[in-house]
Amino acid sequence: MAGTNSNALENSVVDHVCGTTDFTFVAQLYLAVFTVNPDFETGSGGTEATGGSYARKAIDFTASSGGATSNSGAVAWTVGTDIAAATYTGYAVYSASSGGTMRFGDAFGSSKTLTGAGDILNFAIGSVTYSTT
Repeated sequence: MAGTNSNALENSVVDHVCGTTDFTFVAQLYLAVFTVNPDFETGSGGTEATGGSYARKAIDFTASSGGATSNSGAVAWTVGTDIAAATYTGYAVYSASSGGTMRFGDAFGSSKTLTGAGDILNFAIGSVTYSTT
């Protein structure tokens, strides 16, 4: 799943490269999932998951190579433990566990429906990718 850059991320990179403003380093990034996708460029709109003790999950990435990176560990939510049964449509990576700035995200190729206790919404190692191209 390759993401779409948010406008906020693009502007931060351009400002940093052109010497206008330093890019703010974030020690931890967080993965969010949606039942209605936002505008992945503007970061606005959409409906982030709720219920079932839902919270964004920490996500870590490998060192980039060839202008790309991917998640270095699996990230998962389980119905009955930390997410509600629902149909999920996409994901985004944020700079904070709540609020924060959307860095990038994308719609799933097809929606993921979780119907009951024990169903898992899983992001395997290497499945969340980011590329400059």
